[in-house]
Amino acid sequence: MSTTIRIPSFQTIATFIITKNVLDEVKSIASKLQKCEQDVYEAYTMVNTVIENIDTSRKNIDMVFSSWYEEVLTLANKVGVAEFVPRKTSLQRNRSNTPSESPSQHYKRAIAIPLIDSLLSQMKERFSNDHGHSKRLLLLIPSIITLSDNLNMEILRRPT
Repeated sequence: MSTTIRIPSFQTIATFIITKNVLDEVKSIASKLQKCEQDVYEAYTMVNTVIENIDTSRKNIDMVFSSWYEEVLTLANKVGVAEFVPRKTSLQRNRSNTPSESPSQHYKRAIAIPLIDSLLSQMKERFSNDHGHSKRLLLLIPSIITLSDNLNMEILRRPT
């Protein structure tokens, strides 16, 4: 019985590395939120921090993506896969046909930006500021009251 190893395409490698790097930010919060002793208010604070970090990555996508793409090229070279861009056609139905001048630009526009935008919109939707009243009520939890200063009481007094 012969086993053959299928070498992945450059597009698969790029997708894997980009997704890994985008979701790295969420990975840290996911493990922290699964702990029993995690406070609900702290969890909301951590989620807001993660959303801000992802938003910062999106705003600085050119700089952030260049390091990600270097990682893609390094892995592709290790497995012997050449850098390429899927061919473009005038009418595209099953995959993105983003205009680009280089492979790096193609993968940034076709994979990284849509993935970050989707993640951001999902996280903002699930943890929106529309839940402001309930989030502010979490400040009444005794463990938070004992640890806090007058800042939490000021937040409670503010009109929404």
